[in-house]
Amino acid sequence: MALAPPPLNKPRRRIWGVLGSVEFELEVAPNSFGLKESTEYASHDRIEGKPRLQWTGDALHEADMTFRWLYEWCDPEQQIKLLRDEMAKHEPLRLVIGSRYVGAFVILDITSSLIVTDEVGRTLQLEATVKLKEAPLPKNFGARRAKNFALVSPFRRR
Repeated sequence: MALAPPPLNKPRRRIWGVLGSVEFELEVAPNSFGLKESTEYASHDRIEGKPRLQWTGDALHEADMTFRWLYEWCDPEQQIKLLRDEMAKHEPLRLVIGSRYVGAFVILDITSSLIVTDEVGRTLQLEATVKLKEAPLPKNFGARRAKNFALVSPFRRR
């Protein structure tokens, strides 16, 4: 009885992060990622002297990601379509970078620029900027919705 050859190891996927159902492998990861965290203050005018400030709470976080996709690494049109499909859902998306959960965000806008095409108009290089705003989940976020929003590690075996 002949022995079966050992199974070939599939190359490991190198995941940079996840936004909703869109996984960013290292080849299509953002060129830059910025996260703005701030707080809110109310200004109270006084008859004499300078106004006083009162902390009223934390502001919603804002994030922006800039991508440059080239046809050698991926299909640029497919990548932008994935993000547009997530934006069209109009619901909070989990944002995970590496193994760190950043929070729930909505996509405010997507700006794309066509950089290079071939002679028949196919996209060869595309730049995109995605602006996100934090969408904190309510305290009474139902178990049914929480299940749909469950944090799943992008590193689990498939």
